[in-house]
Amino acid sequence: LELKLPQGAVSLSPQAARSVAAQAASGQLRLEVKTVSTASLNTRQQAAVGSAPVYDINLTSGSQYITAFDGGLVTVALPYTLKPGENPAGVVVWYLDEAGNIQRMNGMYDVRTQTVIFTTDHFSKYFMTYDPNAAAEAEAAAAAWANPFGDVHAGDWFYGDVAYAHRNGLFGGTSAVTFSPNLPMNRAMLATVLGRMAKVNASVYAAAFSFGDVAAGQYYAPYVQWAHANAIMTGAGGGAFVPGGPVARQDLAVALMNYARHTGKQLPVKQAYTGFADDGAIDAYARDSVEALCRAGIIGGKPGNLFDPAGSVTRAEVAAVLRRFIEAGR
Repeated sequence: LELKLPQGAVSLSPQAARSVAAQAASGQLRLEVKTVSTASLNTRQQAAVGSAPVYDINLTSGSQYITAFDGGLVTVALPYTLKPGENPAGVVVWYLDEAGNIQRMNGMYDVRTQTVIFTTDHFSKYFMTYDPNAAAEAEAAAAAWANPFGDVHAGDWFYGDVAYAHRNGLFGGTSAVTFSPNLPMNRAMLATVLGRMAKVNASVYAAAFSFGDVAAGQYYAPYVQWAHANAIMTGAGGGAFVPGGPVARQDLAVALMNYARHTGKQLPVKQAYTGFADDGAIDAYARDSVEALCRAGIIGGKPGNLFDPAGSVTRAEVAAVLRRFIEAGR
């Protein structure tokens, strides 16, 4: 459920929406995203906030405040205008808790909408600041890439894409010295990569898991839960996620379009969709996603004018597609 208000946008995961419905004692709900005075904050909080606006997000049913969602999650987008010379990577979001503390949260800055997007499991007060150190760290990381992978060479078509994915923390290698570019991408890997791309706070999703074959302690477990909770990736039926299963080309397209909807990313239209010789093999649930990504120039076909919707994607191919997806519309 996505709610757009003048001061920002709030999206509730299915579990959060169900929790809110169960807590709505009066049957009516009121959601507010508003700026508030800093007078009620303690001295330390006021010093941290400075002149930044403080946003209070609250949801009420009658006189009852609904602040938590029984394990459900909400994604919030709040406005922030970059000042001249500011790097989007330096924008930081903070949470003011009821005990008077300040806690940093993981977020991402969307240049197109000029908003900071973050995920949380509760409503409270939030503010954004600019951290030059965070920006400097991001710039330093992007300045150079020391290739650690013996199976990724400068002449490879995917060299720049792997460098981009590794440099930006989206991909690790399959070992310290191998990337395995031709290895099929599996579902656990994709959920993890998308979660890292969204700068998800993994600890928020580490308490409960929806699939019997996703165990706590696995590196991908919180990211699978995040992808499921936000309708980005679904299970494989029977209460299973099948983390080691390969990702089909059409399912990669669906996951990316679900991610775009979740984060509010708008894809450009760079070219017409002329279709593939095997268009009829693209499942109905994936057709719109495939067409949108093709029109945006993010994903293409294979030799013989084939899309090969059920074919698996490799790690190198996903690195290339993700780079195009992230850079699309900038």
